[in-house]
Amino acid sequence: MGRRHSFCARYLECLIEYCNNTFIHGCQHSVEVGRSKEERISWMFLVTGMIVATVWLLTSSYMSFLLAPTATSRSVYRVPINTIPFPAVAICSGTRISRQALKNYTEFM
Repeated sequence: MGRRHSFCARYLECLIEYCNNTFIHGCQHSVEVGRSKEERISWMFLVTGMIVATVWLLTSSYMSFLLAPTATSRSVYRVPINTIPFPAVAICSGTRISRQALKNYTEFM
């Protein structure tokens, strides 16, 4: 029991030192000596909530990327940027098609 207590005490000491020296906003407020217990707990919940939200957003974005990856490529033709309508999305395949054939196809659709 004494060994476990000393481990917890060392861990808590390291955590307080980390919070006092980190640049993560809010960590210092959760261990500041002059703060009330309620204020410290509020800061701990706020920091923990933001960390959880960050991890959730990153995981969600990564899973979205894995399910629908984005492919980009360069065109061999130079096109002035002001001629591209906003928002511009280009879906290109390896096959070439003439402008007239594309126009006929879009009119058909």
